[in-house]
Amino acid sequence: MKNLFLAIPLLAISAFAQSFTIRGDVDVIQNTNLFELDCTRIRLVSTAVDLQALHNASRQQNIEYDMQVVDVSSGGLTILNVLSAVAVPEQFDMGNLRFGRSETWDLAGTAGSRYAIFVNDRNATSLLALPAFSNSWFMGPNAVQIFSGTMNAAFIQIPFQMPTIPALVGAQFSAQTLLLSPSNALSITHADCKIVRNN
Repeated sequence: MKNLFLAIPLLAISAFAQSFTIRGDVDVIQNTNLFELDCTRIRLVSTAVDLQALHNASRQQNIEYDMQVVDVSSGGLTILNVLSAVAVPEQFDMGNLRFGRSETWDLAGTAGSRYAIFVNDRNATSLLALPAFSNSWFMGPNAVQIFSGTMNAAFIQIPFQMPTIPALVGAQFSAQTLLLSPSNALSITHADCKIVRNN
């Protein structure tokens, strides 16, 4: 799986020339009328889609969106213009990052698929556009692999207990999963994120 991760940059092409797909949720930037891709620092704008409505709908049900986007980055900010959005079921959930509590990370896919889950600080996320896939990579080049294995069912729960590191309280971590199906098709989940809490 590590070799697959290293090969991903070879599949990336310039997003400035064409639209591509990202998968995720729309998050409101606190105390603003601005939006970003949930669990990243990638700004979202749109004149074709009501981003506030997408955000509101995803708070009522467990959905993400497949969004067709064009990269319109400027001023050092990664900015994606959303052309369209289609709701899709959530595929990945990190559980909670609370000291002293046993949690599970949930993953849906195809039984027999190999998986690798990577994490990074939310502020270190970035965009690697992958037009050949139904999603792009957001965890950046320095993401750390935290889990890997083979799915023995179409839905699995991975046990996890957050180590007690007081200095991390309030930090927000993002994660994303690479999946290699039994037919050797590579896919990428949406990103999920949680804030480290002490209880």
